[in-house]
Amino acid sequence: QPISAHPYWGRLAQKKEPIHIKRKLSDQVPFPHNQELKEWACFPLFAEGRLIGKIGVDNIDSHEPITKSILQPIAIFANWAANLIEIVRLREEKQSRQRKLSFIQTTTQAISTKTTLEEVLTLVCKAAVELFDADHSGFVQFNNLHTMGTVVAEYPASTSLVGQVVEIEN
Repeated sequence: QPISAHPYWGRLAQKKEPIHIKRKLSDQVPFPHNQELKEWACFPLFAEGRLIGKIGVDNIDSHEPITKSILQPIAIFANWAANLIEIVRLREEKQSRQRKLSFIQTTTQAISTKTTLEEVLTLVCKAAVELFDADHSGFVQFNNLHTMGTVVAEYPASTSLVGQVVEIEN
C-alpha cells in the first residue's frame, strides 16, 4: 500500500514535519507486533525535497512520556541523517556512473581488436547486459524490407537464440 494510505506515515509525508502520536487503545499501531505501544514520534527524512524515509522513536519499554526536550535533538539528528544518506547515495551514484564510463571505454577498446562482426555484436550485447543490469541481450538484424529479423548475437549465449528468425508485424 502506498505511504499516503498509511494512517501515520501518510500524515508524516503530507505534513512534512515530525509527528507525535499518543495512541488511544482503539487506534492502530504502526506495526502489528507493537500492541503495547502507547506513544511514539516519527521524523521525516527529506533529501532534495524528496521523502526518503523516517526515523521513529517510542516508549514501548519505559512507558515514559515523550517530551519536546527529547524530540528536539532527535529532529536535529534526523536532518543530519537525511543529509548523510543523500551524500552516500550521491557518492554511490557517481561511482556507478564512473564504473559504467570505464566499462564503455574498455568495451570500445576491446571492440577495436575484434575481427568479425559476430565478435563485435556479441561484445555489444555483453555491454548492454553490464550497463543496464540486464540478464540477457540479443541483437536482431533486419532484412532490407524490415519484415523480419534474425538474431545474430546474444549475451550470454546460453539461451541459444542465435539463428532464430523473428517476423515483424506491421
